[in-house]
Amino acid sequence: MIDSIRDLIMASPLAAVAVSFLAGGIFGALMSRSGDAGDEEVVHKAGSDAVDGDPKEIVVIRAELEAARSLLDDGEEQDEEIRSQLSALDEAVNRANGRLKLLLKSIRKVKPSE
Repeated sequence: MIDSIRDLIMASPLAAVAVSFLAGGIFGALMSRSGDAGDEEVVHKAGSDAVDGDPKEIVVIRAELEAARSLLDDGEEQDEEIRSQLSALDEAVNRANGRLKLLLKSIRKVKPSE
């Protein structure tokens, strides 16, 4: 069966486009079904902040904004941690560079005397 599908695709360039279109449609349908359940979970999580009469989309957008704000706050903490790690790494590289320069200097002193 795989050989017949491969032969069909090789015979007509439009067959590859049709197969891609169908695969994309199936994948999109599956993703949209799984996405609907996720929206309901977000609405239930943000239900305490929801004002009566707000449409579902507004509640979802509010929940997404809160999640984005929390990610921004986490990002600042991570930035500080990364800065401290980079400065420690820079100091270690500078120390190693100094040691290599001393080693190279001592090798140059020993080499001409031979």
